Amino acid sequence: MRTVLFMVFATGVGLLVLVLLPAPSSHERERRPAALPSEPVRRDIRNVTPDNVTPAPRIETSVISRLPAISPPAPPPRPPEPVEWLRPQVEAAGVITSRGTTIRIAGIRPLPLDRRCRAADGEDWPCGMFARTAMRQFIRWRAIDCAPAEPMDEQIETRCHLAGHDIGEWLVRQGWAVPDGDAGDYLDALAAAKREHRGQWNSSKP
Repeated sequence: MRTVLFMVFATGVGLLVLVLLPAPSSHERERRPAALPSEPVRRDIRNVTPDNVTPAPRIETSVISRLPAISPPAPPPRPPEPVEWLRPQVEAAGVITSRGTTIRIAGIRPLPLDRRCRAADGEDWPCGMFARTAMRQFIRWRAIDCAPAEPMDEQIETRCHLAGHDIGEWLVRQGWAVPDGDAGDYLDALAAAKREHRGQWNSSKP
């Protein structure tokens, strides 16, 4: 009789424990591997492997399972779109205004507007003003595209392009600016300007 009572008691305790146990969470259910779909191996598929190509290994089993599809990696983030500035006005070499914003071309040190250069005959000439005139003739009020600058204040410093041409590189190439610090991508343009005696590197007044 005691044995029967003990078994009834143990069974009741076990049922109570099962009732009190928390149900598996949805996250735990998601982690359980799903059964892979299987299908019989077809033996009526003709081998169409071309010559000089190693054929696929022969399947010896009668049933195969399909592996789950592999999700492709996420595409890389797209670079930010350039900002278009309409009717830019050149204030000095490397300095442009548009829509109330002053844009300074990054990566270069252009000639200041009041800079004067010395010619070979000893005569000074206003190379800073020549640099502004050359850049005005290059821009000619055409829209320019600049990399977004943060924050977009009334004065920003960024790199800009005109019809696919890097404005900073153009200024260095024409002798109206030099690379600033680590702008090593303009060193070839600087060497060409010095070699061809352009802009401030000209020994005579233009």
